[in-house]
Amino acid sequence: MILDDVQRLTWIATLKPTNSNLNEYVDNLVSYKEVNFIKVQLKEQKNYLKIAQLLQKVIPYHLVLWLEDESSFCVHTAFKRINQADNTKRTIQEIIYSPWIETNRLDKITETFLESLDFNTLLHHSLKAYYENFVAQIFALESAKITGFFRQQEFSKTFDEVPLLREIESLEQQIKALKATLKKQTQIKKKIELNMQIKRLHFKFSELQETLIKNNPNPKGLL
Repeated sequence: MILDDVQRLTWIATLKPTNSNLNEYVDNLVSYKEVNFIKVQLKEQKNYLKIAQLLQKVIPYHLVLWLEDESSFCVHTAFKRINQADNTKRTIQEIIYSPWIETNRLDKITETFLESLDFNTLLHHSLKAYYENFVAQIFALESAKITGFFRQQEFSKTFDEVPLLREIESLEQQIKALKATLKKQTQIKKKIELNMQIKRLHFKFSELQETLIKNNPNPKGLL
């Protein structure tokens, strides 16, 4: 079983209107009555996504998972909608998680990202707004890996950039796959064709990177 890879589950905290001064938010589509934080200590990373998705599925409240092994960690979140066939159940709409971060090798971007998750720095008028802006910082970290600096953002602005980030991610995967194919290729003609494809993708990547930087100008001194 994939849960055999879990060494320990620790319930860190539960935010509710009674202990956070954040209003609940409920409508026909979503329910934010509480936000839960759980630490998942893993024996190994191999099945971490399956483990996280299982926990997100069985726990109906919006959930922040802090997954860690001996040397690294990642943050896992998910947007959930009310199941229209059974309003006691939830349907996962979208999963958002950070890359694995080495605990003893935090760079300035990662340190700023972790600081941005502090409760007092995020928008506070409701549990929904709080969770959305928590997730926004994961998107901001993804953007920072491309632009070279971390900028704390609100969910509404960051969410507009998600298609751009996903397109950049797709280009990175395509380039990686083509480079792997190129290493195995022996025919000169095929090598030339592959190199041309890689160059075109790199050019497109640079264009999108410039667009992302233009949309997020670096304030003086921000890293």
